[in-house]
Amino acid sequence: SDAWWNLLSLDRGQYRSTDTINVWGVVRDRQSGAVPKAVTVTLAASSGGSYATQPAIDRQTLDPNPAGAYVARLSFVDLPPGEYEVTTRVGNAEVAGRTLRVGPIAKPAWKLALEVPERAVVTGSSVTVNAEAAFFEGTPVAGSDLRFIAESEDDGEGGAGTQKTSTTDAAGHATAAMQVRLGGDSEEHGQWSVQYIHVRPSDPEEGDVYAEAPVVVFRSTAVLDVTPTLKGRTLTITGSVHAVDFDRYNEQPAADLWGIDPRGVPLAGRRVDIRISENTQVTRQTGTRYDFIAKRTVPVYESSTRTKVLPAQVATTGANGTFRLVLTVKGGDRSYAVIGTHVDPAGRSIQAQESAWVEESRDDQGASLIGAGTGEGWGTYSVGDKVSVRFAHGIPKPQVSRYLFTVLARGLRSATVQGSPSFSTRFTSALVPNAQIR
Repeated sequence: SDAWWNLLSLDRGQYRSTDTINVWGVVRDRQSGAVPKAVTVTLAASSGGSYATQPAIDRQTLDPNPAGAYVARLSFVDLPPGEYEVTTRVGNAEVAGRTLRVGPIAKPAWKLALEVPERAVVTGSSVTVNAEAAFFEGTPVAGSDLRFIAESEDDGEGGAGTQKTSTTDAAGHATAAMQVRLGGDSEEHGQWSVQYIHVRPSDPEEGDVYAEAPVVVFRSTAVLDVTPTLKGRTLTITGSVHAVDFDRYNEQPAADLWGIDPRGVPLAGRRVDIRISENTQVTRQTGTRYDFIAKRTVPVYESSTRTKVLPAQVATTGANGTFRLVLTVKGGDRSYAVIGTHVDPAGRSIQAQESAWVEESRDDQGASLIGAGTGEGWGTYSVGDKVSVRFAHGIPKPQVSRYLFTVLARGLRSATVQGSPSFSTRFTSALVPNAQIR
């Protein structure tokens, strides 16, 4: 509930059929900071997203301490396996809730570790992975069949991916050569992605025996960047082609793979094909509606986008791996989608796509509120700060220049009708942690 500051924590997420849930939480009135006289903590079967109220399995009514903290112990015996919920209520209002599962908890008899010597490869490559199976005291697990799975974007969610089976030797080691690949094309799926290779026993085990390792899969041995800018009627397209630095990924921890810049040495003399689409916003009147503020009938408009494909361009990278094209276009309220395509010596194609527009007439901006200090539709403020916004990109030359600004935080806080598109208010403690201006 937005009316309350709240924390709710369970000691675990999985419990046995006969067990005790240790609950800790904090609740305070968000506006006044007051602590409620009592909170009710309830354990019930999960509602599964429905609004039906499930009967309580255990319930405790507690008196929070002066800080608003409370502790509860919810016990149960022979509870059927399944999904359950712990909720905290103040009166009839639900303040917080957490989901848990009840079922068998089994410690696995042994463990798996997975090593991938090459952390970055080109799509379609075969990656050698090494698995090590051992009991917890260190004794190798010999003769166990392991199933290796390399996920792929083509397989979709829950897809089986590429699978292979290998048997551990006397030292508990097993090796498999897994093919990794990217699905789709780079325009939709990007030029590279972090994928995972998984390993688990082929036969069922009492507990979950499992390991995984990440691999960065590139669509090409090169990385393409394209940046268009529009000033007046001049469209400037700059970009670069760099070789992928595969070795850089083997030098960094596996947890940091997404944060590594793959761009290595610049590639000179590389061809980049450029496709440009000019997009124009078309607005037409479709009817009228009654404006309750202006107390009159006003037009209703519908917007659509008309796209025109401009002549294709070709650029060649210089000694520093960069290229630059300057074109004369119509500009104005039009935007331009630019797609660059590069094919490496092995015939692998990659694409990079960006758009350019004149900021004051961006066609997909639409009517919006822009923060005077941030230039965006959001901002971070401290209590006491002045918040100033400006209404922009509305209907040109409206019949009535009147604006309704509302401030909302857990309900309507204020409403102001004025003749200026600029509005200011103070960020007070009553608006913490967030508020909206509409």
